[in-house]
Amino acid sequence: MYIKSKQSTVKLYQEDIVYLESQGHQVHIYTVDGGLTITNNSLKNLEAMLDSKLFVRAHSAYIINLSHVQKVEGNLVYVTNTALPISHPRKKEFMTALTNFIGDSLL
Repeated sequence: MYIKSKQSTVKLYQEDIVYLESQGHQVHIYTVDGGLTITNNSLKNLEAMLDSKLFVRAHSAYIINLSHVQKVEGNLVYVTNTALPISHPRKKEFMTALTNFIGDSLL
């Protein structure tokens, strides 16, 4: 997918995106290589572009790539050693999506 950042257009592979974070009127996109892309696109618009089996909104400010989830403890999900909140209203949906994803990923 192509994302327009402030100074350029960046090609990002969905599998390389760890999570997206809304910060004010910008979205920060964190990737597996430690990269950060900042865009003025809305989180809602980006969510519509992402694979819904791979990405789940865990909080009003976060969309998480399920393939990078290391663990879930209480209302926190850990991705690449970063703890992100899971909002109470979205926890059931998040856990269902994670369970389905893990089931599909088992060999």
